[in-house]
Amino acid sequence: MVAAALAWFGWVGYQTYGDLTDAQSEASRLTSSLSSGDAAGAREAGRALERSARSAMDRTDGWDWAALTVVPGVGDDAAGLRALSSSLHTLAADAVLPLADATGDLDGLAGDGGVDLGVVEELGAPVGQGYAATRDAAEQVQAVDSSGFVGRLREPYDQYVDTVTGLESGLGAADVATDLLPTLAGGEGPRNVLVLIQNNAEIRATGGLPGAFVLLRADEGRIEITRQGGPRDFEGDLDAPILPLTDAEDAIFSENLGTFFQDANFTPDFPRTAELVNAHWESSGSPDQLDAVMSIDPVALSYLLPALGPVEVDGVTLTQDNLLEELLSRPYLELEPEAQDALFEQSARAILETAVTDLTSPVDFLRGAARAGREGRFLLHSFDDAEQERLTDTRVAGELTGDDGATPHLDVALNDATGSKMSYYLRYGVEVDSEGCRDGVQILTGSMRLRSTIESEAAAELPVSVTGGGLYGTEPGSQLVSLTVIGPYGGTIERLRVDRELVPSATIPFNGRPVVIAGALLDSTTPVDVDWQMTTAPGETGGVQVGVTPSIVPGNKNFTSRSAC
Repeated sequence: MVAAALAWFGWVGYQTYGDLTDAQSEASRLTSSLSSGDAAGAREAGRALERSARSAMDRTDGWDWAALTVVPGVGDDAAGLRALSSSLHTLAADAVLPLADATGDLDGLAGDGGVDLGVVEELGAPVGQGYAATRDAAEQVQAVDSSGFVGRLREPYDQYVDTVTGLESGLGAADVATDLLPTLAGGEGPRNVLVLIQNNAEIRATGGLPGAFVLLRADEGRIEITRQGGPRDFEGDLDAPILPLTDAEDAIFSENLGTFFQDANFTPDFPRTAELVNAHWESSGSPDQLDAVMSIDPVALSYLLPALGPVEVDGVTLTQDNLLEELLSRPYLELEPEAQDALFEQSARAILETAVTDLTSPVDFLRGAARAGREGRFLLHSFDDAEQERLTDTRVAGELTGDDGATPHLDVALNDATGSKMSYYLRYGVEVDSEGCRDGVQILTGSMRLRSTIESEAAAELPVSVTGGGLYGTEPGSQLVSLTVIGPYGGTIERLRVDRELVPSATIPFNGRPVVIAGALLDSTTPVDVDWQMTTAPGETGGVQVGVTPSIVPGNKNFTSRSAC
């Protein structure tokens, strides 16, 4: 009897696996159709995907399959296949199909210098439905522990969980965007949005030094750039912070957070950055009152370029493949400082202008914007309380999370302390594990490895505009990175070490969260290793959400670590 049951499980499992393989093929066809603007092909692929997913769900949805989920040896895998099949069907039927049917509307979304607010409103319903369905689909697979699966199932299952979680985040941002865009685009009166373009070659907690800005003026959907500039437009090295700083801010980030426009994003909390930037803006004497502050970095701009095509700036053709080198490396090797700033500003303006006047592929644009949002490279803060409330808890808000119930948060923010553009050569990664759970308190261990991709001897030969010239005490060719490690709300940081040397600095309480500051000096390609041990507050038993400063390397450094509770 047991042998027959296992044989039946193997046969049905094989058929289900075939359905899921077919679904994967249709998902690829759907992606290709969306990229090429083939709305009819996207709808056809979406329906085929739904049929394959429904077949897989039907095979694993009965009482007989449910009984298998408690059989030793196969129960975990049976439960995993059932969750995966059900989740995929939810995703296909309730998210993919409505969104595929709406793709035809995207062609009229943007162009001719603005946004069609009517199209945005029409997209609201399918995007909202898609977000809700994707959230349900994510919850179905996140509730199942894949650690006991056979290898053939575990890897694709975990990949699917990552994919659907990413889709949930992206559609969440899109849901907020379709809700707020009509207002931000001037549907209820003219709006001024200051867009900061961060320079990842000099790292800051939210990505990079604010190297340029453009002021967008939106009115009834039409968008124009009314001003552009950079840090030189603001008074530097103020005698006192532009806004009062808390004792914790002063201790963690120094008063530079408030005295220098370029250092307003020393903090990883973007709403605070927006407040400081707005204060600098008002102090500069500009007659234009800001309604919102937006931030984007060159990596995010590179994600948008497939939707725009090559962009010509001052004799240079900018593409997704060369944008980072052309903006963040070559100018500092070949141009004088004033020309460096001019190229950065002109390039940012040209890309943003193309986005609102000559958008080639709305689907690729939305895909690139969603990716930038997931990676924390696209941030937005509105000075309208109701709008900001809508942004709260989204990745786009860029908030430093406080008390989040059962969910612990751990953040690692990086800031350049060299006064250079050496972050172009900086690489890093973070790992976090929950090693145990005692009385509802998780014990967390983490590590971070930083390295330079260029030897200090070679780097020392680079221009001063790259090395910093030792202005702040770091030898040319080396780089000093300031690390702000922020533990969970109500938790503790028990230990933090740099290359096994204990960091003696005391823990600083910051909005209910413990903070330790450390420095990492990279004077060769030899890695610097940082490690720590923390605890969560009692009751923070969920997966640990880890936020890390976006790097110059495309990709997402944020992740959720599995809970031990």
